[in-house]
Amino acid sequence: MTGAELKKGSALSTNLVGCDRLRLRCDGQHKHTFRGGRGRHGVYKTRFLQIYRPKLCELIALRVVDTIEEMVRSGQGPTGWARSHEKTVRVSAWSTTPSASRPVGVAIPNEESARGRAPTLEDRQLSPYLHVDDAVILADGTTAGRADRVMHGIADGLQEAGFGVDDRSEDHQLEKVVGYELQRRPAKIRLPGAKSVLLEDALLYLGRAALADTHALRSVLGVWIWGALLRRDLLCIPHAVFRFLDTYPDRTVRWWESARREAFVMAAVVGLMSADVGAPLATCLFAADAMGASDDAGGYGLVAADVSAAVARDCLLVDLRPGKTVTKLSGEFSGAARPDEAFRRATPFTRLPRTLFREDETEWHYVAAGRWAYVDHITLGEMRVIVLLSHLLCSNWQARRRKYIVLEDDFPCAASVMKGRSPSPSLNFLLRKKAAHCLASEVVLLLPWVESELQPADALSRMY
Repeated sequence: MTGAELKKGSALSTNLVGCDRLRLRCDGQHKHTFRGGRGRHGVYKTRFLQIYRPKLCELIALRVVDTIEEMVRSGQGPTGWARSHEKTVRVSAWSTTPSASRPVGVAIPNEESARGRAPTLEDRQLSPYLHVDDAVILADGTTAGRADRVMHGIADGLQEAGFGVDDRSEDHQLEKVVGYELQRRPAKIRLPGAKSVLLEDALLYLGRAALADTHALRSVLGVWIWGALLRRDLLCIPHAVFRFLDTYPDRTVRWWESARREAFVMAAVVGLMSADVGAPLATCLFAADAMGASDDAGGYGLVAADVSAAVARDCLLVDLRPGKTVTKLSGEFSGAARPDEAFRRATPFTRLPRTLFREDETEWHYVAAGRWAYVDHITLGEMRVIVLLSHLLCSNWQARRRKYIVLEDDFPCAASVMKGRSPSPSLNFLLRKKAAHCLASEVVLLLPWVESELQPADALSRMY
């Protein structure tokens, strides 16, 4: 068809317009030759096949021209007039949910995490986690053997596609995933026991020495942070240690007492490095808000609302991070400081279900409110309300081992809680108090950001 002398399998992977309609097959109107061995000058005859024939090159060039014309017409493609100038994160979309035609849904954590969502495990909802060339199937355990059957189905499909999948571990054989140890009842992911003991001993050994080897301390700190990612509340503990290592890189120096104390605390909490993935999501939502100084030092408000399990679940399934738009909350498109420049998606908005902010659908109840005794930064005021909430939950045994969603309109406060730490000493101090309450009561606080106009606790914080 394109002037080649013999059949040669070749794959052209492209997204050029029209390439999917090409059917390059021999028409049977000519005789194929054989090109094997070497010519009289010692050159392999197959070298001729390294270059596409002119007719095939012409077909590809025409597809390139068609693609460019389509981009000009539609505005799509790189630098297209219909595309945003901002960098777009490409996320695959293989996750599914169960339906009448689909008995089992699959939520891939790699995709859900990139979108800021938390996959949930239910009777008909599985979650296969992909790590380089390994995969693990997560299930809630209500249907025995379902995870094993899905794992074998995926492995068989990969083998049919030409991949080698010889290493398969069923549920009763699996002990670790990406270095972490699995606990089935209650469902937890934790630091392996042997590694926990070694990590604790290493921190105690370094802390008891008169002089600190900062090179060894930095290495041990890296392992500790890897374990603390299972429970981000622990990340607020090392603070002076970071400054100590930055001040004396790869040296043997006398300990800072503040850094030494943190090293001992880090050793003491190694046993708490676990992710309680089986902890239920509470159907009681909270909203916390603080008011800055005006006529007085300001105030705070804390409210709560009971919602259905479906609404609470929807809060996790949407992106907890705020979205970005070019318009205001009311839809008004104005106020650009430089209207001659391109509009950026810089106005944040919450993705939470709108039913939470409708008075006729969700009723918010008073929990706590008051006035501050002295003037403080607004972010610290917001964080003090979160500390109050964590203390209230810690003091009630019925509230323990739960995940709670708390609406927060201060982005630095919400971000620092979700991250687990803050470089600000005053904010990190409050994070430590919150972490102590949450660790003692096995409570996890999730703080999605909401607009101040939608904050249910806003009026209460200004009332008292």
